Amino acid sequence: MGDSKRRPLPSPQPLSALAARFTDGHTGGPAERDVGARWDRLRIALGKPTARPGRRRVGLFLGMSGGALALATALLIWLRWQGPPVTYVLAGAALGGDGYIAGVAAAPAALTFSEGTKVDLAPGSRAVVVATDRHGARVRLEDGGAHFSVVHRPRARWAVDAGPFTVQVIGTTFDVRWSGSDDLFEIHLLVGSVHVHGPLTGDGVTLQAGEKLQARVNQGMLRVERVGAPSAAISLPAARTPTALAPPKPFTPPSAFLVPSVRTAAPPPRAPHSRAVAVASPSPTLAIGQSWRQRVASGDFRSVVAEAEEQGLVICLKMLPDDRLGTLADAARYSGRADIASDALSALRERFPGSPAARRAAFLLGRLAEESGQSPSLGLRWYEMYLTEAPNGSYASEALGRQMLVVNRQSGAAAASALARQYLRLFPSGAYAAEAESVVAGAP
Repeated sequence: MGDSKRRPLPSPQPLSALAARFTDGHTGGPAERDVGARWDRLRIALGKPTARPGRRRVGLFLGMSGGALALATALLIWLRWQGPPVTYVLAGAALGGDGYIAGVAAAPAALTFSEGTKVDLAPGSRAVVVATDRHGARVRLEDGGAHFSVVHRPRARWAVDAGPFTVQVIGTTFDVRWSGSDDLFEIHLLVGSVHVHGPLTGDGVTLQAGEKLQARVNQGMLRVERVGAPSAAISLPAARTPTALAPPKPFTPPSAFLVPSVRTAAPPPRAPHSRAVAVASPSPTLAIGQSWRQRVASGDFRSVVAEAEEQGLVICLKMLPDDRLGTLADAARYSGRADIASDALSALRERFPGSPAARRAAFLLGRLAEESGQSPSLGLRWYEMYLTEAPNGSYASEALGRQMLVVNRQSGAAAASALARQYLRLFPSGAYAAEAESVVAGAP
């Protein structure tokens, strides 16, 4: 066919515009598999008459320039590569807001993800599904034990936080335990390999199948040993009830419970052995905080702050797990030490992003900005951040109510009326309902 018979294409549109018309808001699901509909949208974006896929699609390929064809191919590949985040369901326990699993009863609970990964939680354990995306999820074990069976997939990316330790996972099977009452971290790798980061690990420790890592941060102890072939039924240690601060005791293997219907092939027998891992010298700073929660509950705020200052605030902020950082922040707020409270809450935001503790910290930073006489705009920003991260969180009613009051003080009822109406719609019986009605009544 001669060049004189070809119809010139219209001037190319920006890539972002073509991509927007091509995807048309679809992010996954059955609609994304409607290839014909996507070709229609692409032809409209290029100024061509609509054509259904089939023989007329050939004409599209012949009539498109090389650049437009490459663009269409790239968009199609990108659309197919993009996928929705993994989802999950929980059986055997209650799933609270923000992905929080408050406590597992007498039998193990099963957390099952849409791509096949399964997490069995030991009785008494507490955990949080911090975040999910199309590559995997981040799960935080706040206390207790769990058995992870992570499906290996291309581009898979999983992370498991347990106390101050993080386990980087692609696809593998392992048991993990964290006990905040005695600063004990354990991981037994059954299949594959993982990389562990945390106190005493330096640049990290890589574990292979059959190896077990134990760490007691309050004693500066980290040990890696091969424990031989795993048994047919995977054993997990049950979560321990927190106890009062006591002198360190020699390590004794904890009691175990069995997770039913979890099996793995045994690797060839190997002689037990252990390997040395360079660790830091014991640091008493890492042992502090075990009785802070009880002291705060009894109103002894100043001793908590004093202990943190005595041991070194910088190390506490960098090394303590999120529950103790939160307790330190509470003790500092209640004893009038806004500087320490702000540092502890900021450390929670930086070290545990996306966690319930970090979201709670955003709200408390807003209250702290109000209580300490800082800029009202700073408090507003923190309240807005909390409501963005946790619109259905435990502090949503108070964050929205405080936001309304600050705007009302700054700019008057007219500016705050939209927030007041939103509050009355979402929380008609909330603590700030009377103030919201007053704002609405006073708005022009």
